[in-house]
Amino acid sequence: TLTANRAVTLSTTNAFSGAVFLVVRTGAGAFNLSVGGLVTLQVNQWCTVAYDGSAWRLTGFGALS
Repeated sequence: TLTANRAVTLSTTNAFSGAVFLVVRTGAGAFNLSVGGLVTLQVNQWCTVAYDGSAWRLTGFGALS
């Protein structure tokens, strides 16, 4: 459970083209998780991000069932 709004920082330092992250926001509470400024996840949501060689891009987003 998050106790405040939180952020995931996606650095481009030493990132390689094709790198992928899956980020999942589970738990409870009213607080959200910002993923690299690309999307803000609420409870029971997920996203995938990929590095294309120049920037991180949102490649998937959805709700957990």
